Amino acid sequence: RPQVKGMEHLPEGPVILAPNHQSFLDGPLVVTPLPKDTLCRTYFYAKKEHVKGLISRFIASNHNVVVMDMSTLKESISELASILQRGGNLVIFPEGTRTKDGTIGTFKKTFAILSKELGVPVVPVRIDGAFEAWPRHKKLPKRHPVSVEYMAPIMPLPDETYEELADRVKAAL
Repeated sequence: RPQVKGMEHLPEGPVILAPNHQSFLDGPLVVTPLPKDTLCRTYFYAKKEHVKGLISRFIASNHNVVVMDMSTLKESISELASILQRGGNLVIFPEGTRTKDGTIGTFKKTFAILSKELGVPVVPVRIDGAFEAWPRHKKLPKRHPVSVEYMAPIMPLPDETYEELADRVKAAL
């Protein structure tokens, strides 16, 4: 069971949850502590390559998952914007992939673009211990202490670039 801190930092209204990406455990770790009403309006953004198998396609099509296909990237981002505009939440892993060595990788800017253009706060979510529990090169997880910390929301500033916003979120993690 993960140790969870910072639930008080979750704002009312739409929010982008931006966790670091350590393992297959990250998605459930981020959303399991959420209240049911918040969970029901929270969506994941997933790469098409991660939704290839029959089971993962079934889960994605029957749950709150927006699948990103590079050929329809503009439509995917429009769908994400629509979710936020309707009061939904997004979980976007800014690194775009799980870490290879436990460190935080380079951030993509999709979450920062959505945040800045729509004025939606970003809540960095720090996950610790999941890499040790289930690194990407292992088939099965092992027991290891894991913690999840929801950090203070970060609002986009009027004059900052997408890169600067992404850098502030990364620095918070």
